[in-house]
Amino acid sequence: MVGENEGVNKREKGKVWEDFAAKHLEHKGYKVLFRNWTCRWGEIDLVCFDPSEKCVVFVEVKFRDGWFGDAYESVGFYKIRALKRSAGFFILKEKPIWKDFRFDVVAITKVRGTVEVEHFPAVDQEW
Repeated sequence: MVGENEGVNKREKGKVWEDFAAKHLEHKGYKVLFRNWTCRWGEIDLVCFDPSEKCVVFVEVKFRDGWFGDAYESVGFYKIRALKRSAGFFILKEKPIWKDFRFDVVAITKVRGTVEVEHFPAVDQEW
């Protein structure tokens, strides 16, 4: 019996869910500027522009199969710290014209065949 994800590596699965999150944010009016922006400190899944707040949004996308808990629960202090470091390099290198920025999480959880998408803005204020 062939499994649902057999033959698909982790990066390919991640891209599927990052595309899903990007479409979700675009539907909410965000503009996706970069996908998988990398530097020495790590990777930023999505860099977006939020026109309602006129700010750059650094987005961590997390997917979890419901068997292992909610996706948002897997984003902790250390992940946000790495995201902040990468964002600092992004600001230095890309020199965005918008000076305001924030850190969001898009959590995608699959439970019993249904997919739940939650957008958590300004998660850095929790730590």
